[in-house]
Amino acid sequence: IDINLCDLSERNDPDLMLRKYEVAGNIEWEDWSDYVKYERNYDIEKQLKEQLGINPGDKYILFNEKYGMNQVHHGVRKNIPEDYDGKLIEMQIIGGITIFDWCGILEDAEQIHTVDTSIQYVMETLDLKASRIVAHPRHYKYTIPHVSRLFKKPWEWIEYDIETWRECAPQE
Repeated sequence: IDINLCDLSERNDPDLMLRKYEVAGNIEWEDWSDYVKYERNYDIEKQLKEQLGINPGDKYILFNEKYGMNQVHHGVRKNIPEDYDGKLIEMQIIGGITIFDWCGILEDAEQIHTVDTSIQYVMETLDLKASRIVAHPRHYKYTIPHVSRLFKKPWEWIEYDIETWRECAPQE
């Protein structure tokens, strides 16, 4: 069966992201993260921490400002506290490293600042220690009402006025 999600709803419908569950046999969407399973490679996670200079007990903020094909959301970096006294770790593309290899770093970060991407779906399956989990929407008007409802963690969504958002996400 082929289903075009765009045919199920209008773009401004806040239930747009939930419609896919309805057509899959009325599956409940609220607990989707309980069913995501993957095997972690703790050796690679440890090697990545070492490569990034993260030692056991280090305090750090993890941030990700990239999305799509290396597009940058400039608001992410601007929102990191200037007086933070720990390390700043930028999530980046490293040859041979997958999003799942970042799990240990995500779990141990004091704060996480990210543009909304698939990383959020992985984060929902982890035991995060972060006191702040901050999301910056890629799309001005639709991300927060459409996507935020899919997550249970205490996400802090940054809401921009249109001019600031255009400066932060000029490629959108």
